[in-house]
Amino acid sequence: MDKKKSFIVFAPEFLALSNHLNLKQRGELMTALCEMVLYGEPMKPISQEISKAYDFMAESIKDNFSKYDAVCEKRRAIATKAASKRRANAEQKQVEKSANAKLNEDEDDNENKHEDDLNKKIKKEIKEKTNKKESSYLADVPSLEDVKIYCAVRGLKNINPQEFYDYYTAKQWKTGNKPITDWQAKVIKWAKGDAGLNSFSPIGDCFRLPKLARQGGVQ
Repeated sequence: MDKKKSFIVFAPEFLALSNHLNLKQRGELMTALCEMVLYGEPMKPISQEISKAYDFMAESIKDNFSKYDAVCEKRRAIATKAASKRRANAEQKQVEKSANAKLNEDEDDNENKHEDDLNKKIKKEIKEKTNKKESSYLADVPSLEDVKIYCAVRGLKNINPQEFYDYYTAKQWKTGNKPITDWQAKVIKWAKGDAGLNSFSPIGDCFRLPKLARQGGVQ
């Protein structure tokens, strides 16, 4: 009761109990009730005239205090439960937030890994295609023996295979910046004297390129 500094006095009850009391006794009754609320009991002995009224009203006030305390305790329990629920919800949300953040991080890692793998795959395919193209190009580059055999099979007697081979080897078997993909056609063209090769000068048993061809006139 020391926490509650006020109390309820029902007017009908007070008037009925204090009807036989004079003003001084009524004041004494109210003073005793206030001291009981503040200190637990009256500071002075209660006179016989107001004792019955005091006992009844004090009991009524204490009963109201008990009911008030019960209501407060119930409200505290409800508030504590609500606070615990809010705290649990907040903790659950934090756990879910952390889990989602971890999931997003894992997804980002997976996406980055997938992107890296895809880039590696693309680079590998490009490299394989480049190597295949280069291999195909290199496979089409004849040896000197290939040129000699081809000239013999085609009956190309007005061509020096060595000079043809040396000429295009020096040009890295390219026409301009493009690789030669059909060296046999170049042999035929060389033999016909196209692109400035209209004739060959015999030197012993072989043939010598004209000056224009030696200076790069043949493509």
